[in-house]
Amino acid sequence: MTWLQLTFATTSDNADLISEGLTDAGAQAVTTRNNEQALIATQENARRNGVSEQIETFFPETMPSITADMLVANILSEPLIKLVPVFADTLSADGRIVLSGILANQAGEIVRAYELWFNMRPAVSSNEWVRLEGIRLPVKQTDDV
Repeated sequence: MTWLQLTFATTSDNADLISEGLTDAGAQAVTTRNNEQALIATQENARRNGVSEQIETFFPETMPSITADMLVANILSEPLIKLVPVFADTLSADGRIVLSGILANQAGEIVRAYELWFNMRPAVSSNEWVRLEGIRLPVKQTDDV
């Protein structure tokens, strides 16, 4: 069996959905949380859903370097834009990215930031919110000048 590594930054109310997906897919996940309460909530939700052995949770500054097949981020637009190079470096060739929690009026700016590294698909909208998805573009080799 090939393990799917998922890396995501998410809110604790998404942890149940992620846990359900891990159970169904038999996947492994590495998560980052930016505060202790969120980290504890993620670990507790994983335990409650029977997937604690499949989820590792870290603060961003302690997260190990990994290569993931998928990255899911549900964070504000400003950090999403700042993290593009980090996310691109984390994903394998043809890795998939899913970005959510984005207001419709912010989608264009985020897509423009991600287009250099990802083949972005059309936004999926629900009321004023959008979800963006993309596939990692091949890393371009540059000549030394």
